[in-house]
Amino acid sequence: MFFVFANSEESVTITGTVNEDYQFMADNGQIYIVAEPERVEGLDESLGKRLKVMGIVEERDGNKIITITSLEVIEE
Repeated sequence: MFFVFANSEESVTITGTVNEDYQFMADNGQIYIVAEPERVEGLDESLGKRLKVMGIVEERDGNKIITITSLEVIEE
């Protein structure tokens, strides 16, 4: 017998900043841990800048993890 479990991942677009610990601080105060930051093109050059990111969010051990699929620096 096989069971299929619903996946709690969701695709999102959010704005905020990424710090040197690769935590994404969304404008609404939510903190996301960036999954595999070394695979995100342009992330290191964007630390501390305001960004719009798209990605997949999942929750593990009470933490929100974001796998960023694209990012854009927001010019202010």
